[in-house]
Amino acid sequence: MGRALTKWEGVEVSLGSIFTVLIGSYEIPGSYIPAVRAFGSVTNSGNRAEMILHAADAFFYHFDRKGFYNETEPFKLELKALMLAYTGWIGRRNDIAHGYCTENEMPD
Repeated sequence: MGRALTKWEGVEVSLGSIFTVLIGSYEIPGSYIPAVRAFGSVTNSGNRAEMILHAADAFFYHFDRKGFYNETEPFKLELKALMLAYTGWIGRRNDIAHGYCTENEMPD
């Protein structure tokens, strides 16, 4: 359980980094970015995925408006696929985090 939850936390940290890039709040070494703090304050993983997708829409709109649609489309598709996988695994993460093990001895 510990390994799985640690790996999940790594996913969450990576998504926070993606979010900060999408909203234009780049990391400054040694600082604690307000965007990361805001993203981390949202405890529902589904809501975090929505935040990323909305930020991505705004981010890519800027480039599409400038005529870079063909260049951005592969990134949009990849991000949507990533968010779909992420939201699909949320339930499994919850099974691990909120599950428990019991001992059951059978006569045979």
